[in-house]
Amino acid sequence: MPDRPDPSTASWRPELFEGVPGFPEAVDWHVRPEPPVEIVYAGVYEDGGTGFMVVRDATGRKWPFCFDRSFGRLFTGAHPDDGQAALVRPGSPLEADVLALMGDTVRRIIRDGARHRPPEIPELRVLPSLYEGALVHAQARRRRPGWASIQT
Repeated sequence: MPDRPDPSTASWRPELFEGVPGFPEAVDWHVRPEPPVEIVYAGVYEDGGTGFMVVRDATGRKWPFCFDRSFGRLFTGAHPDDGQAALVRPGSPLEADVLALMGDTVRRIIRDGARHRPPEIPELRVLPSLYEGALVHAQARRRRPGWASIQT
């Protein structure tokens, strides 16, 4: 497994990120992927659990995503510590798209496993655990009360 995904996948445009300096956030695709969209690679770095995956569309464009090892937060880019990375804003259209794609892929992996077939792409074996961590983080963020719901 390579130390990092292929740098040619770095198709995020940092100038389009939102958020405050030093804490960029991505809310949507800067270029909408052409269906079908698929996860073509996933893995875990040797740093203690930081995960990554590469998404590819029908035209061959690739987008790298990663997950921090502590909380499972979803980021754009090859690694959360990379200067090109941005947190995918919870509840954003980008988060919804990526989690839906991951969910579909994980269900296919589980279905194929029930039929005693290995995943089409062996590196995708780690995807269910990455998906679980990302879901936990996304749902935890949605359960927190906002300022409007706090009574004084």
